[in-house]
Amino acid sequence: WFLQSLSFVFFMDFTAKIDCGSRKPPTVSAEEPELLWQSACFRIELFCCMFYLKQFMLTQHLDRVFHLDSDCILLDNIGRLLSLSLPDVVARNGIAYSKNKSDNPWHMAGCVHNALLTLDFCEAFIQLCFDVYENRSKFHWVEPKIRWHIENKIGGGICDMTLYYLLFTEGLLEVVDLNDIVIVDGERCVFDHNINISYGYLGDETFVMSKNVKKIIMESGKFYAFDKNGSAIRLLSIHFSGSEAKSLLRDAYKLIFGQTG
Repeated sequence: WFLQSLSFVFFMDFTAKIDCGSRKPPTVSAEEPELLWQSACFRIELFCCMFYLKQFMLTQHLDRVFHLDSDCILLDNIGRLLSLSLPDVVARNGIAYSKNKSDNPWHMAGCVHNALLTLDFCEAFIQLCFDVYENRSKFHWVEPKIRWHIENKIGGGICDMTLYYLLFTEGLLEVVDLNDIVIVDGERCVFDHNINISYGYLGDETFVMSKNVKKIIMESGKFYAFDKNGSAIRLLSIHFSGSEAKSLLRDAYKLIFGQTG
């Protein structure tokens, strides 16, 4: 209800069929579901998100958006943040999101919980969906990861984040990494990758953790995490990913906005 109370927020009905011209979002093959999705975790809706986003951008005549997941809080005006931290990216209508460069070669994740996305991004993602799951011309990009999960009996599989990862690692798009340090108001800042993990601009063990979440303090209305070198890094967003972190989200809304949500 908090979002509904804001006059500048509007809602769109996406229950209608996705308009992809002559193409429909690819469907799961009943004959080999284990090679496509882990049904307990990953659903077709995850992939459809970018089909919906493209439709939204076209109907609203937008060439770019700053995309936020519902569990990610932005801590300043995005227009101001982008003009100060990523002016070159904005000027060339570029793309920016979290590029996870984990030491685990099978992690293979790009994250758009906070991301500067364009119509070109949506088109590239949609085309990759068809190239992997329909005409199979790019299926070899994901098959080794699928086999690794199956052979090692390790949970996980292929999801939308795998394709976000492939877009930049296979050279389909140039993507700026939102894990990297940017300067805003003379301070070293980052967009948060995930409140539950230490990953950041220094790799898998970037941030100090406390009780399984980042150690975060609030000072003068701003939020800071601490890297492993002891430096305070201002957070431009906080991503409350995972069921346990969701319990912190209501308190965060109250602290930041003086409202519950």
